[in-house]
Amino acid sequence: MDKELIEKFLRDEGLLPPPKGLIRFPSDRFIQYLKKHEATQSSDLIYNTSKFLGIIHSILDSSLEASTEEIISVGAPADATLRREYQLVITPPKSAQVIPLREVAAANLGHLVRVRGIVTHASTVSPMTRVATYKCEACKRLIHQVVNEREFKSLVVCPHPKCAGKLATSGPHTVTRTVSVRESGTTRMKTMHGGRLVMSPPESRVIEYQEIRIQERSNEVPVGDVPRSMTVHCFGELCEQVVPGDSVNIAGVFSPLPPSGYRALRLGPIVQTALSAHEIQRVNEAVSHDELSEQEQSDLARLRASSDAYDILARSIAPEIYGHSDIKKALLLVLTGGCSRKMSSGMKVRGNLNVCLMGDPGCGKSQLLRAMGNLAPRCILTTGRGSSGVGLTAAVVRDPATQQFVLEGGALVLADRGVCCIDEFDKMDEKDRTAIYEVMEQQTVSVAKGGIHTTLNARAAVIAAANPVWGRYDPSKTVQQNINLPPALLSRFDMLFVVRDLPSEVKDRELAQHITNMHISAESSMSKEEREYRESEEKRRKEQEAKESEKKTKERKKKDEESKDEEEAEIERFLEAARDDDKESESEESKESEEAPAPASESLKGRLPPISIVSSRVIKAYLHETADHVPFIPSEITDTVMSNYIQLREEEASIELQTSGFRG
Repeated sequence: MDKELIEKFLRDEGLLPPPKGLIRFPSDRFIQYLKKHEATQSSDLIYNTSKFLGIIHSILDSSLEASTEEIISVGAPADATLRREYQLVITPPKSAQVIPLREVAAANLGHLVRVRGIVTHASTVSPMTRVATYKCEACKRLIHQVVNEREFKSLVVCPHPKCAGKLATSGPHTVTRTVSVRESGTTRMKTMHGGRLVMSPPESRVIEYQEIRIQERSNEVPVGDVPRSMTVHCFGELCEQVVPGDSVNIAGVFSPLPPSGYRALRLGPIVQTALSAHEIQRVNEAVSHDELSEQEQSDLARLRASSDAYDILARSIAPEIYGHSDIKKALLLVLTGGCSRKMSSGMKVRGNLNVCLMGDPGCGKSQLLRAMGNLAPRCILTTGRGSSGVGLTAAVVRDPATQQFVLEGGALVLADRGVCCIDEFDKMDEKDRTAIYEVMEQQTVSVAKGGIHTTLNARAAVIAAANPVWGRYDPSKTVQQNINLPPALLSRFDMLFVVRDLPSEVKDRELAQHITNMHISAESSMSKEEREYRESEEKRRKEQEAKESEKKTKERKKKDEESKDEEEAEIERFLEAARDDDKESESEESKESEEAPAPASESLKGRLPPISIVSSRVIKAYLHETADHVPFIPSEITDTVMSNYIQLREEEASIELQTSGFRG
């Protein structure tokens, strides 16, 4: 790539000399600049980013003021690195597509890529040495060592010729070192003396460093496979921009990590990789108005103008599941959230709702949890059988980089300010289930392990699904006896729904019709070959039925010809009388319509037709628009909850009375 062209572009952008702080290289404007000058090397920006960064660094460093002091470097030159007071990052072009973690391969090494995932771990910010500066106690010179690897060996003896070359005797400021010297084709060890080096932190160049780990989203993991993860290195101002649980898009250079020491012998030819971050963006799962299609914008406008938006949104949650209108309304309230309060005394009142779905199997409880995972901006899905108490709250692990104990948040901590859905809640072990008592009430996780004493936020709404102990719900027993959960845990659920599969001819017929309509509407997503095959089979079946019906029609036609004339005459007389009656009624209705004006709802009916359900994207956009509004709970929900609670308490009291009387 032409170095002069890049230098001219940097000068036009006002980046020469480079300013202090973070410098974002505008890749989109640079590509347009290359097209304007008929240059064809724009691919190096994406596919050879490491080389491109080296060219830009050399141009920026050459414009810096030269140092007047003598700079003694060991290894790579340290002059440019010491004078560098900027951090260069490349903003990826808007045309760069987001690549799933599973599709990042060896062919992307050295390329500028943009990946998406969920942050599962973020280390503490630590200083990383770029240039280690030492001071010789004997000659008082400053020795600079450029550090390009994560592991380096610090210098002990001054390498300056005037200090290290003389064979001086041991003194208070001199040390002895043994070096390998190659003479006449052979290598031998030679003992030399020199001044003792002491590290000088003020003259060293140190930069902030943080290591984060991102993981694939749950909807991108194939069935039967484990989620992939990737290590991301953040430097300078890119540190502390995300926390565990955030959904992010990260752009950076996919680079290999050369191993050293024992790790190199253990790995052999295998190369570890990491992403050097250049841009970090938090992904807001809420859908804005600009991202909607024309049909979805029309549905959103009708939803705003509708007076029953609450019912429409509730019906739009998992519309493929028949019924459960009360449960869907409760899940909608979980999405909107409540009002968290902090009293003057310091006590906090949680605003998130905890919901428990318990009942017969095969009623769609798990599908409702999956639907919440698609609608909530931040949602963690897990199961009771595959979760432990540590996996739900927090775990103390050893950081492989610093070998210190650090905290890793569990599912409830990652779902902070979101929703955590736990399926098969009744299958959890009792010791693991007690770990979420504090989370459901205080919305915090207290940890006292490995010398770490802290409290993590877990402000998440919990939606749990459980099956009865005996397979199906027994109405003769209490809710506690059916679920087999302790009363202390049941009291932390704000809403408890009992889902029962009762035999009913009317409801079963409606359910069958709903399933049939759902499959018919899904035919639009069939492949072309499958649709053509079904159409040919349907055509062949209709032709066969037509031949059979034609034979029956000929036989019936002979019998009907005799009475056909009389029936037609009678029908004609009946139709003539009906036409006269319709004309009289139409004339009376037209007179009444001229006198009375049309209502306003009828005038708007043509512009805003009624709407039944909306898509999940419209739900997200509507909830995003109303996020700043004061949440409310409809009176019908509060009345229903109170009546169900009173009825439940009365049933428990009657069963307890019968049990005590039987014992007596």
